[in-house]
Amino acid sequence: MDLLKNRLFWAALTGLAFVLLRAALPGFPLDQDQVAEVLFVLASFIAAEAVENAGGRPKLDVSAVLRSRKFWAALVGIAFVLLRAVWPNFPLDEAAVEQLVWLVMAYVLGVGVSDVGQMKLAR
Repeated sequence: MDLLKNRLFWAALTGLAFVLLRAALPGFPLDQDQVAEVLFVLASFIAAEAVENAGGRPKLDVSAVLRSRKFWAALVGIAFVLLRAVWPNFPLDEAAVEQLVWLVMAYVLGVGVSDVGQMKLAR
């Protein structure tokens, strides 16, 4: 039951869903590179959560997730990938979206490391 309350599990499961949907549905709107970008964002979220919660289990507390800067940044990064995939006239080209994804990944990881530093200072 603890597994169903784990943020890392749900992020990994979301990534797996993107991979499986891409493989199973020929008309899936994301190409292989876009699915990889989504997975990169999810992987950075998982890494940041793991660093921040080393020694403990990150529980799926919905209010804490909704207050999480890492969550919202990851969601924005994924949203840009999805918008580019389903809206052909999206004002950013694929290269710009990819750069945005890298920026989001760096931010998510940076926030995770920063939060660990703040926790150590608070002790």
